[in-house]
Formats: sequence, C-alpha cells, structure tokens
Amino acid sequence: MEKIRAAKPIGGIRVTPTDDKYRKILKHPNGMGFRSEGSVEWPNDRFTKRRIAEGVIKAEKKPDEKTTSDEHHRRSRRHTETGEAAEQQQNRS
Repeated sequence: MEKIRAAKPIGGIRVTPTDDKYRKILKHPNGMGFRSEGSVEWPNDRFTKRRIAEGVIKAEKKPDEKTTSDEHHRRSRRHTETGEAAEQQQNRS
C-alpha cells in the first residue's frame, strides 16, 4: 500500500493551453477540459507532465506566499525601527 500511495500524484497543477486550438480539443483523461478563457487545475500526473513537455500546455507559476509575507515583515520592522529611532531622537532633544 505504501508504494501505491508514494506513486499516487499529490495535488494538482494549474495549466493553460499554449494555443486556442488546444483549448477546444484537449481534455484530461479524467474528463476535465478547458474553459473558454483562463486556466484549469489538472492532476499533476504523467499525462499532464507529458503535455507540458510537448509544449501543448504550460504550467502557471504559483505566487510564493512565504516571500511575500517575509517582505511584508521586513518592511513593517523597518518602519517600526525608523519610528522608534525618530522617537529616541526627539526624546534626546
């Protein structure tokens, strides 16, 4: 059972067709086709990986939430430190 679980693809991948002709004719074996616009989420399996390698579809990149959160944290801390420094200078005067 462990080998089966390990081989089973986990999660999905958001894909977009590279051309409108593929949007109309291409469907995943699970029956999921493309909408008239935008992307869809397909299983991250061999079929999907093969279509990406062929150049028929392309995977959309996920935004890196951790980086965004870290940048926000750094900015917040910088503003806090700047504010504290300004207060200390006013207290010294």
